[in-house]
Amino acid sequence: MPVTDAIAMDNWYPEATDVRPRPGSDTYASGLAGQVETIFSYSNGANLRMFVACGGIVTNISTVQASGTALTTATVATGFTEDQWQYRNFGTPGGNFMVAVNGADARQIYDGTNWYAGSVYAAATIGNFSDIEVFQRRIFYAEEGTLRFVYHTNSDAIGGTVSAFNLASLLDMGGYIQAIGTWTRDGGSGMDDLIAFISDKGQVAIYQGLDPGDANSWSLLGVYRISAPLGQRCAQKYGGDLIIATDSGILPLSAVVSGLVQQQPYTDKIRTAINDAVRLYHDHSGWQLKYVPSLNWLLFNVPVSSGAYQQQFVMNTQTMSWCRFKDLQANVWENHNNLVYFGTDGSVIEAGTASDADDGNNINVDVRQAASSFGAPGQLKQFKLFRPLINSDGDLPLATDINVDFADTIPTNIPTTTPVTAAVWDVATWDDYYWADGPVPTLFWQSTGGLGTYGSVRIKGQINTISVRWYGTDVVFEPGGML
Repeated sequence: MPVTDAIAMDNWYPEATDVRPRPGSDTYASGLAGQVETIFSYSNGANLRMFVACGGIVTNISTVQASGTALTTATVATGFTEDQWQYRNFGTPGGNFMVAVNGADARQIYDGTNWYAGSVYAAATIGNFSDIEVFQRRIFYAEEGTLRFVYHTNSDAIGGTVSAFNLASLLDMGGYIQAIGTWTRDGGSGMDDLIAFISDKGQVAIYQGLDPGDANSWSLLGVYRISAPLGQRCAQKYGGDLIIATDSGILPLSAVVSGLVQQQPYTDKIRTAINDAVRLYHDHSGWQLKYVPSLNWLLFNVPVSSGAYQQQFVMNTQTMSWCRFKDLQANVWENHNNLVYFGTDGSVIEAGTASDADDGNNINVDVRQAASSFGAPGQLKQFKLFRPLINSDGDLPLATDINVDFADTIPTNIPTTTPVTAAVWDVATWDDYYWADGPVPTLFWQSTGGLGTYGSVRIKGQINTISVRWYGTDVVFEPGGML
């Protein structure tokens, strides 16, 4: 493993120039009726609305008190048997709508003011719909439990007649359509818009064109085989590509079509961790792939225990570096008004806040750097001292040590840090003090006594309202003989 990588990085986030604790989180709305399984985001100019689905109802949480208790708690729709909805915003000449389906209940439509059952708009429903996508000014649905997709015969429409298109002859492994996604590729003579129908067995049918009902404007690009997709929310538009969360990692559809499916540029470095998670939690509800552009996150939600405990693999989309978030019990993630929220048991939480704490609670951080031979493989070393190069704006409650020869030992020693001295205006001498609102060097040397060939720095502790930036580590050792 390259020395710039880490064996484990929990609640540490890799930036381009440093490693720092992940951002904090704060409760946005609480007192909701059960596990929040869906967060809806509606946007039409200045008309911004956020809703949640939990306990068989849809609730408006667009406005909340400072304490986090929802002000607008109007129950806008009730009597549902499923809280995990898939939805899309869709503009037509008649207005801007949000259309939602869940595979068990009739589709729902929000027009910016009111929620309606889909039948109000006279859609001739063929069956319950489990997924929804917008492609070429037309809405497409996955019919629950089948290999048929359903589409509106008219473009720019949320109502009127619909027609079904059966993919059973193409997706010969059987099963059902688990997700629909769209992407754009350079076809050699310009950009092509494509739509992908992904089955639960790991087959993908890709089409291009405008109208499935017109053979002259609808054509099959190909049928491809991938690993089985993970969960209903397995597909995510990322740039011009469509990426899919599967049993073997996150696959870009462009690589699948080009025959490079063996290459996994997104999750190659964490494939062992993903394989372990899939093996343990494959059948749990809550898998989700989510792109968070405001924070440069590509987030892969892992349901360790459905509705109780989750963790997230998170990639910095600027550096392609991964870490793992823990202690964020997220059933679902959603972007809204340039912020990101997740749903828990009875609450909606805003993530990525600058509080450096989780609702005032500690953020538990743990990192174990890759083992290094320090340029002398096979040579014994007596490790003497090491010094993490850390800036902070407060005392650091971090335990540090060096693990030797691939040991996984939790450090217990909390070293003494350099006291942080803040500058006082009109008192401090210019260029001799650090400003009070920024992290300053908190450098320390710590003794260690390990004897071995390889060494790995381990830093573990709790962060609460402290800004921390870790740039690297100095290590002092005494070389020994060759083995």
